[in-house]
Amino acid sequence: MDTPIKNPLTQEPVDVNRLIKKLEKEGMEKTAELNSKEIDDPNKMITELTKIMTDGDKEFKEKTGRNMTYAEMRAAYG
Repeated sequence: MDTPIKNPLTQEPVDVNRLIKKLEKEGMEKTAELNSKEIDDPNKMITELTKIMTDGDKEFKEKTGRNMTYAEMRAAYG
């Protein structure tokens, strides 16, 4: 979507593409920070990576009033 949508709860305009790019950038930064910690436990790494995506999903839902589509999730998190 090139045009902003309105959050149905707040009626505020939201540029979905800009929001996805922001979430992608933040996710990459958090992942790089996580990698620098050299976490040995794979379960802890999975938990931390899942938290990054879950936090982004919550922000997306708060700002747009809906869940991310699969395509949007792929655009944000690969």
